[in-house]
Amino acid sequence: VIVLPAGKRCILAISISLVPQREGYILLSLRDVTEQRTMERQLAEAKAFQERIFNSSVDAIIAADMDGTIVLFNDAAARLTRWAAAEVIGTKNVKDLYPHRQGRDILNNLRSDDYGGKGKLEPQKVWLIGKEGENIPVSLSAAIIYDGEKESYTCGIFSDLREKLRSQEKIAFISERLQQSEKQAELAELAGTMAHELN
Repeated sequence: VIVLPAGKRCILAISISLVPQREGYILLSLRDVTEQRTMERQLAEAKAFQERIFNSSVDAIIAADMDGTIVLFNDAAARLTRWAAAEVIGTKNVKDLYPHRQGRDILNNLRSDDYGGKGKLEPQKVWLIGKEGENIPVSLSAAIIYDGEKESYTCGIFSDLREKLRSQEKIAFISERLQQSEKQAELAELAGTMAHELN
């Protein structure tokens, strides 16, 4: 880095070489790389910012190339499935995370106009397979990422439904018990009325 007379900082790339057939002479080449280094720094900052956003999501985000190889797997995906990102990125196929033919069906739905428009998938309940082989109910919304007209990647956002389903089961159980209690109370009242009439 040098400071020019006007106070502007300039980043230079310097290369030094011997001058052929001129003993004791060296060739010093200077090239201004200020703009290139600035762009590299800005790109690195933007990438770091995107990774922070990606990993701060409460929902699992998984992206795969069109062969199904997982290329992105955020922290929430790791918590949901118990797979570490390093275990799946570049090695695992996204279809392995779905039971049966569900992965193929999701891709077909993404390519259809009937589930949110071509290249998009409105939220729907699906299952993921966790690291221990357990089936995890999730809500999935997904998209195909295009490079021009060419399909490049698929990206899915998964919301864990286990707690919601547990709450619904509790509510259904309590509601059923309440209905049984009400029926028993009605029967007791009816029995009391009949006993009174008989007396």
